[in-house]
This record gives sequence, C-alpha cells and structure tokens, in this order.
Amino acid sequence: MRRLWALAILLSAAACNPPVTDPPDTGTSVDPSDAATLPGADAAVVTVPDSGLPASADAAVASPDAGPATGHVRLSVATVEHCPVESPIPPGMSATTATGARAGIVAIELLRKRDDLAPAALPLGQPRLDVDLVAGGPLAQGDVPAGTYTHLRYELAWGSLTVPIVAHQAGMNLAGTAEFDVATESHVAADGRNRVPGELVVRVQVAGTSNTQFASVQLDCPLSSAGGVVDTGTGKHFVTVPMPKGPLTVAAGASLDVLAQFPLASTVAWIELTGTGFAAGKLDLASTASGSEKPARLPVCELLLSDRCEAGAKPLRTSPAWPIPDSATTACTDGKVAAACPQPGAPFYGQDGNTTLNPPHYTTTADTVRDEVTGLLWQRHSPPDSYDWWGSLAYCEGLVLAGRDDWSLPSRVELTTILDVGRFNPTFDPAVFADEPADFYWSASPAMFSSLAFGVRFDQGFVYDHDPKVSGRVRCVADGKYPAAPRWDIQADTALDRPTGITWQRITHPAATWQEALATCDALDLGGASDWRLPTLKELLAVVEDTALSPCIDVAALPDTPAQWLWASTPGLGPTDYAQTVSFTDGYCTPAAVTERFVYKCVR
Repeated sequence: MRRLWALAILLSAAACNPPVTDPPDTGTSVDPSDAATLPGADAAVVTVPDSGLPASADAAVASPDAGPATGHVRLSVATVEHCPVESPIPPGMSATTATGARAGIVAIELLRKRDDLAPAALPLGQPRLDVDLVAGGPLAQGDVPAGTYTHLRYELAWGSLTVPIVAHQAGMNLAGTAEFDVATESHVAADGRNRVPGELVVRVQVAGTSNTQFASVQLDCPLSSAGGVVDTGTGKHFVTVPMPKGPLTVAAGASLDVLAQFPLASTVAWIELTGTGFAAGKLDLASTASGSEKPARLPVCELLLSDRCEAGAKPLRTSPAWPIPDSATTACTDGKVAAACPQPGAPFYGQDGNTTLNPPHYTTTADTVRDEVTGLLWQRHSPPDSYDWWGSLAYCEGLVLAGRDDWSLPSRVELTTILDVGRFNPTFDPAVFADEPADFYWSASPAMFSSLAFGVRFDQGFVYDHDPKVSGRVRCVADGKYPAAPRWDIQADTALDRPTGITWQRITHPAATWQEALATCDALDLGGASDWRLPTLKELLAVVEDTALSPCIDVAALPDTPAQWLWASTPGLGPTDYAQTVSFTDGYCTPAAVTERFVYKCVR
C-alpha cells in the first residue's frame, strides 16, 4: 500500500495546507490528571489551590527589600469542538474534529501589551513541553511581577493533528488515520533529526499497516479575526492572543489560574469529492492524486488561537448578503482615452459604464450614513487618528455613536461596498462622506496564509493586504446581515449568487485582451439568455473568498477558476488605457493595460 502513503505526502505538500502533527519529542507529556481544578468555560480568572505542577515556589509576599511585588500564575489549556466564534470553513468544503492534537511548546509569556518588549515568562519546567492538546491540562506556572497583563504569547517548535481518513486501494475502502506534523521552528527531534521550519511528516495508519513520509510546506499563517496573530517572520513561531476573559490583573501575593480554550473542529478542511466508497466528513485518499481529497489549510496556524473562543467576538462577514451597489459615474474608455460609452455592437461595448445596476442610494444624518442598497449603517466621520489593525478593531468595538454600541470594523466585503470606482481620489462619494481623507482604511479581514490584513486605498481604489503594525484610517459599520445558506444555486453551466442576484458562467475563458473579453461575453448565448457581459470590479470582488487561497473563490460554485488575474469590465482609474483586474490567488485588485491578456468569466 505504499502508493497510498506516498500520495498522502504529495497531497499535503502540494496543497500547502496540511493538517499537522509531530513525532515524539524530547520533552515529556503533560498529564491531565495533574491539572488543578479550573474555572469553567465561562468563568472568570479565580484563585485556586496549588496545582502540583513542577517548579515554582509559592507566590512571594512583597516586602520593602524583596524586589518587585509578585503574584503566582498558573496557565492551563483546554480544547472544545465548538466555540462561540470559529474560523469559517471555506465554501464547498468539509471539516472534521481532530482525534489527536499535540504541540511542542518552547516558551510561554505574559504581555502587558501586544508588543511588550519585556514580557514575563512562565516557566515550563523543561526545555520543551510535548503537550497533548486534546486532553488539555496545565502548561506552566510561575511568579510574575504584579500588574495587568493583556496578552499571552506561546512559542511553538512544532504542531500536529491526527484526523480520520478513508483509504481507497484495490477496490477496498479502509478506515484509518493520518497524522500531519509540521515543524514551526528549527529543533532536534526525539530521534536526533534536525528539523527545520516547514518540514512536514505524515504518518498514515490503515489496517495495521503504517508508513511515514517527509515533505515541506510554506509557513504562512493568517491573523485571527478576533485579534490573535501568528508570527513566523523571525525564524521563531509565536502565537499571541488577547488574555482569555479579558486583561489579567496580578496582585502581590495572589495565586491565579488562567484557562485558555481553543477550537479544533474547524482546523482540517478539504474539498469533498463524491464517488464509490467516498465518505462524507472523512478525508478520502485514493491511489491517484486526482482521485483524492486535498487538505485546504494549514491547521498548525490555528493551534492555541484561544481568542476565537471568546463569547464577545463576532464572526466576520466573508460574503455579501445584499445586492452589489453600482458606482455613481459612467466613465468609459475606447482603450486609449476617456470617451463616451459605446453603443451595442461598437468596439469596447459591455464595459462598466454601459450597465447600471443598484444605483447608490444613501440616507445621512449628522453622524451616520445608511446605505439603502446593502442596509449597512456607516460611521459618517472617521476619527482623526490612525490606528494599527488591532487598534482599529478595538476602536470600533468600543465606539458608542448615534445611541448604539454594536459597531465593528467592516470586513473586506463590507468595506468594498462603498468603493466608487467611477471616481478618483477619493473613490467614495464625497457628498456623502464629506471632508473625509482619501486614504488607506483597514478592514477586519485577515489575508489567508500571511500575517497581513486587507484594506482599501480610497484614493486610487486599490484593495490589498497590509502589515497590521502600520497605521491606517478607520470607518466603523453596523447592521450587517449574514447571507442565508445556501449562497449558490448551481446548475451545469451557471451558478446564481442568490444574495447579489448575479449569475456566473462556471467556466473560465482563455486569456484574452480586455476588448476581446468584452466582445466574447457580449456575444455569449448560454442557458437560453443572451444578456451576458464581463463582470464589474465590485462584482468580481464580491466573489473573492476570504477563507480560501489559490484560488480564493468558492470552488464548488465556480470550480474552473484558476489562481490568476481575471478581467473586470471597469476601466482603470487614472490611465485611460487600463482596465481593472482581480487576482484569485490572493484577492488583490489593480489595473492593467488593456492590451495585456488575462482569463475571464461572464455574468448576467
């Protein structure tokens, strides 16, 4: 059965999104029977008796010559199958709860702020802990200076997950398990091997037979939408999350227990295939790559992101629940200079200015703007200060405006609804958002497989991801709806996006110039309809899928979409011989010369 085992490696390495697990490490396992009595999932941090963990002495009592006053902190971990907020499963995919999860933890620290340069370490009692994350239990304890701590930071050497599989070999369907182990830092494994970041070990067990293979993956981890961050840019692998249940205040002489919970249910996702013996909810591996289901994300990135389990967090809106508002103006180009919009049958007919759908319609007050097309309520005047990404999230979370406190930082799909791509500097309606800076504004949407977050430049209309540590502007939103399921009405050749009312051609046309793409869609006769056209920039942005990568689209609805740039019908802003494109590798949008050749889809 070696063909099957080799395939498991091939799938995981090629997808760059494998589940994870690690070989026996040099550290010893944490025995959950040693755990102290811990507060429940909804309990606050409390004082508890001594846990019996190795190492630290009882908390010191402050005295004039005893140095800084200290308190004693114990940290334990627990996993849950479901959290109030979980990372969304990419559309068209299935997910399973891991049957085993482990992590090699190198260090744990308490931070007074997210970028604390002098954190307080919690001793592990050994150089590296091999922690059974499914069983949970105590991790570390120690004396720390009295004060208030806002964040936890873990350093990981490796992470692993074990998931159920169905192996298809020689006409047999055999249940088994696959353990996926990713090294996140350089370290020496228990067998003496030197492991490097990205080394993938896959161990498959079926019918009493086991096999181990090696490969490598790219360690690009997203931010947590609740504020956590995984940082792999320094050769180290840090997971930083807000302190569970809010900031932890350590008083002199206090003995406190902290329980961090994180979900496992959504960490292994794949595209479900159908066929004889293929099981729903199980990762099916066949003897050929084309016949197997491929893992779709890198679960090591989600280990210990406990902030996703906080009850106050809100799930991000990753797809529209409304029609797509049009842009207010009708500028067109003849491929060289700005020109009157062409008539049917003329060259360059079918561009954005030839079609008006859902004209913008706003109702304003002194403090708010209601978008009557989407139903979204916007903060009319952005604050004068700029914030990094986490500061932007916190600003909107704490905003009280117009008698309400349910504001949030808009997701990428929400923020792009007020983008007016018929204007330039600003690319929003200046009569509605009067005297507002045409600047970079943060969205709440992390970029997949990179520690960056999406935003919109409202001077030139660019949508791209940015370093979360830099400053950007903020405009908060309220009253957003979540789309009803299912989003798509899928037919053989077409897929109707129910919330937007746009029907998409499922196939992707070969690369062509912008003029050729416009003409092909205008001439298309499909499904008994002849009113097909090239999609606008905002329509293309609405089908970018924030939870997927390469291609970042719903692969069940639009399976033929390559991870490439696609033409939009919208002319570029600025140069009049450019038109807009959207990358379905990562969700960027940018203009390109109309003579370049890109693939495209048609809509109606």
